[in-house]
Amino acid sequence: VQPKCVALRKADETVKLINEKMQRWADEQRIVQDEVKADEQRILQEEAKALEQSRMVAAQKAAEEEQQRQKRELRRQQEELAQRREAAIQWGRNLVEPMPNLVYSGVPPPPPGPAPPATSRGAMGAPPPPPPEPTPVISSSGASMHAVPPPPDDAPRLPPGRPPQQWSQDTQRTWSGGMRRSSR
Repeated sequence: VQPKCVALRKADETVKLINEKMQRWADEQRIVQDEVKADEQRILQEEAKALEQSRMVAAQKAAEEEQQRQKRELRRQQEELAQRREAAIQWGRNLVEPMPNLVYSGVPPPPPGPAPPATSRGAMGAPPPPPPEPTPVISSSGASMHAVPPPPDDAPRLPPGRPPQQWSQDTQRTWSGGMRRSSR
């Protein structure tokens, strides 16, 4: 075997070894670059996830604050409505006087004077007798007057002989600016 062939074989083997070594280095460099890219993507995904989570927390907090604001507003409106209602109830109460000699038809007034004496049976005795039937008050015209007082003198009266619907359609009514014809 000639020394030239041996030297050529050894040179070929050296070149092959160097090429393999270079290929391994390139593969290792590519693997490292892929790992760096994967790490960067993972970090970006984690940052995006954290950002999304912080946005969700901020949105939930904003929604809770809005809900609390709406509750406060509703409570304020309810309190204001209750105050208005109370003021409306109280308004004019000092100007109202009960009608004298008003007779209520359902419940008779308690008799004036001392209370009736207690029976010897006490609380276990017979039930009290039912209240007497109220007697209707008869007016001078002979009509029965229970709990409904007569209309005031200035109340409008229906003209005789016409039904109420027809009367209300063709009657004149006073209005703040003068007389106005009904337009039903």
